[in-house]
Amino acid sequence: MRSLLITAAYLPYSEYGAEKAVRMLANGLVEAGHDIRVVTTCPAGEERVARIDAHEVQYVAQKNFYWSGDRDTKSVAEKIAWHIRDTRNPAMGAVAGSIYDEWQPDVVHTHILAGFSVDVWLAAAVRRIPIVHTLHDRYLFCPTSTMFSRGMACQSHCLGCRPFSLPRRWATAVVNGLTSPSQATLDVHTANHFFKHACCTAVVPNFVGDPPVVEPSSRAHGKVVGFIGRLSVEKGLRLLLQRFHLMPTGVVERLVIAGSGPLEAEVRAAALEDPRIVFNGYQNSNTFFADIDALVVPSICHDTSPNVIREAFAQGVPVVGSTYGGIPELVRLVDERLIFDTDDPTSLERSLAIALDPVLRQEFRKRSLATGDAFSAGRVIAGITDVYQAVVRNSTADCHQR
Repeated sequence: MRSLLITAAYLPYSEYGAEKAVRMLANGLVEAGHDIRVVTTCPAGEERVARIDAHEVQYVAQKNFYWSGDRDTKSVAEKIAWHIRDTRNPAMGAVAGSIYDEWQPDVVHTHILAGFSVDVWLAAAVRRIPIVHTLHDRYLFCPTSTMFSRGMACQSHCLGCRPFSLPRRWATAVVNGLTSPSQATLDVHTANHFFKHACCTAVVPNFVGDPPVVEPSSRAHGKVVGFIGRLSVEKGLRLLLQRFHLMPTGVVERLVIAGSGPLEAEVRAAALEDPRIVFNGYQNSNTFFADIDALVVPSICHDTSPNVIREAFAQGVPVVGSTYGGIPELVRLVDERLIFDTDDPTSLERSLAIALDPVLRQEFRKRSLATGDAFSAGRVIAGITDVYQAVVRNSTADCHQR
């Protein structure tokens, strides 16, 4: 099948969890016999077609006030103007339409839409190309894609976001198939009347591949907890530092932090102040997991389904996670008690004590490794392929009825 994958960012530009999942999905689909091209955005003047791994990547400039990769340098007014244009951007629809005409895909599969806008769907719909969308974030609800404001996750669809959201919700009517890496994210969209006419919906995990299992270091059976990822407020890092500061050494001996982001200076300062905190900066994930006894994912935003949890499981590392987004769906595969309540000051300490219990640890390792079958490359490719085939069949039937 000839499939066009659309996502806002791609290598060699910044790659986070969703971008990595799309790249690995593209490679997996190629390996399964699909003809794949990825379409992504780039700074003005850097448009090109290149090859990443086993597939082609077409880089197109965003028809907006600036490239979204430069947003951290922009003023609030500039960001608002960018988001207004991104709500409906016919110019990006025209760019996508020309690619559809040239490449003639059987399916258009969209991922991160910020910078493309829902007009890429409309361009496919007028050409009667089946559309599949994967929910990686809350872009359809919120211009920033996060539903996170003033240091906390939004619990409802706020009035300020609705002018951005309504045109996007209307556009979901042309989408034929819908996947999500978590049931929670799928449910919140369908409950709010998005994707009313999708003929096929499915929960399909993000692609993380089949990493080799790394044996724990010789320091095994300790009480070392790790955090790896974006160093930011919404990922719960500040909350983790605050709660860790109050924990007795008997619960956690050391907190190892790896990654980069806006709170890096805060993490470095905490490591200087508390010798139990180790900051490694960017670190290879296999090396990171080999030296910890449990991973903590303390997000206070609607994290759809963090890839880092599956990566930890693949190394036999249990995960203590918050109640947000799709995190509990993954954590409870090992043990319900490893889910903690961010509003309860002692909940994290209790869950970490359970995760680090020397009697339970071997059982948690076995259960973590056993989740691999559910997230295997074969299952992800089969799930996505089933959705592709369903929307193509449904599209062909509609054409015959016309």
